[in-house]
Amino acid sequence: MRSRDLFIVVSGVLCFPLAAPAADRSWIETSDRNSAIVIEMQGAFQPEFMSELGVDRFDTAVLDLAPDNAKRYDAAAGRVLERLSARRKTQSGPRVRRDPEPQPALV
Repeated sequence: MRSRDLFIVVSGVLCFPLAAPAADRSWIETSDRNSAIVIEMQGAFQPEFMSELGVDRFDTAVLDLAPDNAKRYDAAAGRVLERLSARRKTQSGPRVRRDPEPQPALV
């Protein structure tokens, strides 16, 4: 599996966290911060998609078609995966630790 495919799967999981019982919702803030890392990176390359998802700060931006777009995207995705992996190691809560785990592709 290419890192780009893996990144898309991970970002999909991060964008839609699971619902938590009302008593234990503290992990959601941490999950949201992790998701923001992915959203910012995706928005730099695909702002229209982020705008469609309701992230209005990308409403005036346009698709990045500069040279070496795929290489730059893959490099940025790799940095995000490394950052999320490092953050995961510092988390103790099972829900937050599970959040950035790579998920198998649904092919």
